[in-house]
Order: sequence, then structure tokens, then C-alpha cells
Amino acid sequence: MKKIAFLILTFSVAVAFSQENVLYTIKNISINDANNNFSTTFYGNNIVFSSIVNDHLHLYKGTVTNGDVTKKTLFFKSDSYESEPVFTYNLRTMYFSKSLNEGENVDSGKIKRIGIFKVSRLPNGAWEKSIAMRFNSDKYDVGSPALS
Repeated sequence: MKKIAFLILTFSVAVAFSQENVLYTIKNISINDANNNFSTTFYGNNIVFSSIVNDHLHLYKGTVTNGDVTKKTLFFKSDSYESEPVFTYNLRTMYFSKSLNEGENVDSGKIKRIGIFKVSRLPNGAWEKSIAMRFNSDKYDVGSPALS
């Protein structure tokens, strides 16, 4: 009997909370397309995310206007595939995941490895050459950078 009362109470609280305290609304945004767009992070008042365009994975910036993302422009591109960006508080340094051994594929029998890289913005707005983190390895994957 106690278990049933607990379940009813838990369900009642969950329903009441979900109906009264809506914190987020999920909706499609204008720039959604047939490409794979993922790994979004805030960049000032805009967003930066990974997107596959013409079989290449790079970072794109989305312009946020009135709660919608209305414009998609190339943000960062290196000699490989980039994903999972994260920025320092001043938006001048970015850490991201990138494939280490470009050109390897499943048919070659080799495993494509992922590492974390760092890149900083120059005063003129251009990006410096990206630097591999010293803990990257061709024996294991390192990815999904995070800053707090």
C-alpha cells in the first residue's frame, strides 16, 4: 500500500510540475536542413555548431534573431573534420574535437582517431594554426572538450 501511495504521489507531483513550470520549448529552427547539424554551443549572442556539408564536417555559426536561428555561415575550417566546439569566457580561444588521421576509413582496416585541439583568435579576427593537446594519442580517442 505504501508503494502505491508513493507512486501516486510521485506521479501527481511530476504532472503538476510539468504543467506549471515550463522552462523550455522545443521547436524547429529556420536553418534546419537535410545536413547533420549537431553539437551546438553558445558564442556570444549566437551559436556555433557542427554541420556536414558536401561530405565535410566543419563548424558553422548561426545568427540568433528573435529566438530563431536565421543564418548559417562557415565559422571554422581546418584540414580535417571539426566538431564539439567550446569557448573560453572571452570567446578568443576555442577547443574542439578533430580527426587525427585524415584519410583513414573502415575499408583500410585502420581506426580513425579523434583528438582535442586548441585554436586562438588573432587581433585581426583570423584564427591561429590549431594545436593538438599533448594527451591526444593514436591508440585511443579523446573528444568532447568542456570548460567550466
